[in-house]
Amino acid sequence: MHMFISITVPAGPRPSGRVCRRRLDLAFLIDGSGSIETSGRGNFRRCIEFVKTVVSSFSISPSRTRVGVALFSSRAWLILNFYRSTSKAKVLYTISRIRYPHGGTRIGKALYFVLNRLFRRSRRALKALVVLTDGISQDSVRRPALALRSRGVWVFALGIGRRYRRRQLQQIATNRRLVFTGNFRRLIQVARRIARRLCRSRPLRPRPSLPGPIIRPSGPVCRRRLDLAFLIDGSGSIEVYGRGNFRRCLNFVKRVVASFHISPRHTRVGVVLFASRAWLVFNFRRFRNKHGVLYAISRIRYPRGGTRIGRALTFARYRLFKRRNNRRKVLIIMTDGISQDRVVRPSRDLRNTGVRILALGIGKKFRRVQLIQMAASRRYVFNADFRSLNRVVRSIKRTACGAKGLGRARGRGRRGRRIRWRRFGRKLGRGRRIRRIMMRRRGRRIRRIR
Repeated sequence: MHMFISITVPAGPRPSGRVCRRRLDLAFLIDGSGSIETSGRGNFRRCIEFVKTVVSSFSISPSRTRVGVALFSSRAWLILNFYRSTSKAKVLYTISRIRYPHGGTRIGKALYFVLNRLFRRSRRALKALVVLTDGISQDSVRRPALALRSRGVWVFALGIGRRYRRRQLQQIATNRRLVFTGNFRRLIQVARRIARRLCRSRPLRPRPSLPGPIIRPSGPVCRRRLDLAFLIDGSGSIEVYGRGNFRRCLNFVKRVVASFHISPRHTRVGVVLFASRAWLVFNFRRFRNKHGVLYAISRIRYPRGGTRIGRALTFARYRLFKRRNNRRKVLIIMTDGISQDRVVRPSRDLRNTGVRILALGIGKKFRRVQLIQMAASRRYVFNADFRSLNRVVRSIKRTACGAKGLGRARGRGRRGRRIRWRRFGRKLGRGRRIRRIMMRRRGRRIRRIR
C-alpha cells in the first residue's frame, strides 16, 4: 500500500510586467515589533504580502536571483539564507510561514545581523537589502548602514504608517532616492516600484567605511594643484595633557583634508607621523580620492615617544618632497611641545626646495619662537587648544590654498648666506656654447664650467 502526501504551496502574487532575470542577491529585513499590529490588525500579514510581491517580480534560481530573509524585533532571526533559495515556490512558501514575534525595534542590531549572516560571504553579483519598519529604532543605525555600504550592498528603506522617522530612514538607506514610504494597505504599489528600481540598479562598488562622524568641508572646497603634507606629532605628551587628544589631532587633519578636492590633478596628500623617530604613513601617490585618504588617517595609531621635529622635517624632505614638479607645496606641522633637536636648518632646507611651512602649536607647552623659526613668518604660525582645533581649520585651509610656492632657492651657502652668481659665455667652434659661472665665497674665487 502506497501513501502519497501532498504539500500545497500557496500561489504567489503575479508579477507586474516582465520578470527580472538579474544576477542578484536580494535580502529582506522585516519589522516584527509590537507596534506593527498595534497600528492595525493584519498589518504584519500585509508586510509579508509585500515581500512576496517583490520576490514574484524576479527569476529565482541559484544562478539568477537569490533571496534571503531576516525577521527582527528586540532581536533578529534568520528565516532564509541565499543558499536555500533554489526556486520561487520554495521561497514563497518559506515567507508565508513566518510568524509574528512581537517585541521592540532594534534596527541597528538587525542590520549587523544581516551583514554577518547574509552578506559575509557572497558571490559577485548585485547586492541589495530592503528594510521594512513602522517605527523608530531603539539603537543607532548609522554605523551598521555604513558597514553594509562598504560591502557593496544597496540598502532600501521603507517606512510604513506614520510613526517612522524620515531622517533615520535616510541614515539606513544608501542614498535619499532609496527611501520609500507608504500605508499598510497600499504596500503592493510600493512593492512594484521597488522591484523596478532593484532591476535597474547597478552593482555598488565596495568601499571601506569611515569610523567616526561624517567629515564635511569647512567652507568652499579648494581645487588648487597642490601637494599638501602633514607632520603629525605622536609624542608622549599628547595624551598626557588629556585623554583622546591624539584622536582630536587626527580629526583636525581629516577636516582640513575634507576641505580640498583630492585627485591626481588637483590636491594630493601625504602624511608623516613623528615622535623620537619618523614614519611615513602614505605619500602623495598612494591615494587618488578623498575617501581613501580619510580612511588611512583614521587608522593611524598613537606611537608615543620624544619630540624630534628636526629629524621629522628632514625625513619629510627626502620621503615626500624629493621629486621636483610644478605643483605648489605646503607642509602643515602640528606639535604640542618643544623639539629636542634643532629645527632651523631642516626647515630652511625644506623652504629652499619650494615648500611653504605652516606651523600649528597645540595646547600651552609649545614654544612660539620655534614655530616662527620653522615657518619663517608669523603669519604662517597658528595656535589652538586640543578641544578647539576646529576653529583654525578654515584659516589654515585658506592659507594653504592661497599659499604661493617659494620656488627653488638658488645659490645659498651652508650658513644661509646668499651667493652672487655671474654668468657669461663665449662661442666656440661648431656652435657650442660654454657657460662659465664665477662665484665669490669667503674671499676665494671658484670657477665652474657648465
